Amino acid sequence: MKFTFMEFIFIMLFPVLLFSAFEDRPGVRSCAMGNAYTSIANDAYAAYWNPALLSRLNSVEIATDFRKYLWNLDNDDLSYTYIAFAYPFGRWGTLSVNGGMFKANIYSENRFGLQYGFHIIQDKFGIGFSIDNLSKRFSLNKYINDDPLFDNYGTKVNNYVISSGLYANIFRNFMIGLSIKNINEPNIALNKEDKDILPINTSFGLSYYWRWFLFAMDIEWQDELLNDERIIRIHSGLECKLNNKLKLQTGYDSKFVSFGFTLNFLGKQWINKIVDPITSREIVDIKSINCILNYCVRYPFSGIYSTYGDHYIGLRLQYSNSRAESQGVTKYAPSRIKTETRYETKVRIDTMFIEKVRLDTLVKETIIKDTIIIEKPVPDSTLLAMAAELEAQKVRLAEQKKINEALKHLLNSLKLYYANEFESAEKECRTAINLAPNLVLGYLRLGSILYRQGKVDEAMKYWKKAYKMDPNNEELKKIFESGVKQ
Repeated sequence: MKFTFMEFIFIMLFPVLLFSAFEDRPGVRSCAMGNAYTSIANDAYAAYWNPALLSRLNSVEIATDFRKYLWNLDNDDLSYTYIAFAYPFGRWGTLSVNGGMFKANIYSENRFGLQYGFHIIQDKFGIGFSIDNLSKRFSLNKYINDDPLFDNYGTKVNNYVISSGLYANIFRNFMIGLSIKNINEPNIALNKEDKDILPINTSFGLSYYWRWFLFAMDIEWQDELLNDERIIRIHSGLECKLNNKLKLQTGYDSKFVSFGFTLNFLGKQWINKIVDPITSREIVDIKSINCILNYCVRYPFSGIYSTYGDHYIGLRLQYSNSRAESQGVTKYAPSRIKTETRYETKVRIDTMFIEKVRLDTLVKETIIKDTIIIEKPVPDSTLLAMAAELEAQKVRLAEQKKINEALKHLLNSLKLYYANEFESAEKECRTAINLAPNLVLGYLRLGSILYRQGKVDEAMKYWKKAYKMDPNNEELKKIFESGVKQ
């Protein structure tokens, strides 16, 4: 029996390729992280790595990757293609469908499955399940066409496999994950009397976020049924976030070292305010889209060195659309924004005016400090904060208009004051106070005008009110220290 060079290479590498086909590890970022992905899969690839983590997705996502094995080999045709689609249903969990295809010259494997992940405790603990259809097929040629194995049992076999997973968010930056694959140990031999079983594979993952870094480690073990031994592998990875668009990764496992990057090359967000035609309530409509590119190169520690390594490239597309009911974010009253899911957020904007004024003048310096506090985070807390900031800006503009109008009346009162038209000046001050009741200058000016009219008690009333608002005002201290009747 004769074989081509590529078929000979395939037969020699068949045990490795078998592990990298049905047991191949989809995902470019996961490869760059040394396959330490059981506790950090935050994308559609969680369908394979740990279906429980699908429940943490907040956006619709399509992910695909392509990889070329053993570049620089003659007549090389070893490749793997994967695609996954994940759709979150809010508190009801996330559903995913995916498929992968491994291809060699005379051999191919396909894997198509359905996955579901859901929360037991919101954002703290979740579980997931997966069921996949496996198929492998040999392409006959003139060299193996007469092989009795294919004559008796055909060239194709199908079976299914069941997997499950769970995750737990121990505290803010620390996650653990557990994934159990091939629970039913399917037999994928052409002859069912033979044994070509995918053994149970268990992975336990740990991860920790610290500032711009993500550390991850997986411990993987499986029992080989043919030689009755347990194989244990350690996977580790490190990711560094350079900015909001670019991340770098490096990883290590027992056979490979890998390097890669993640680039968010297209990110758009739209925030629109609309009115619900049924309830007539104001709604904040938030939409976002992200296109993410992943690349990884992986080099073996042993085996064939004369290649350029394995090169992986992947693309992810994310889309989210959520609406929040807005009840008006103001300076002093907290606003409650309730999303369509069961998440609820309290947004509080605290505004502090610091004024420096001089009595009976318009010399004034104002410092405005705003603090936006998200008391309980939601999936799109950043977008909600942006919406709150837009509301705060509108409030500040309205307040500033009133302050400017009040200052005009105070300017008129000053002119009338020096013209000894005290009654008209008093009316201007009272109008200014009605427009801007938090403006200290209005009470100071009104007190001075009343004092000139001989209304000392009433003047003292407004001066005390101004002093209560600004106890550090030097002009008021001088008034009280000068012996003015109190």
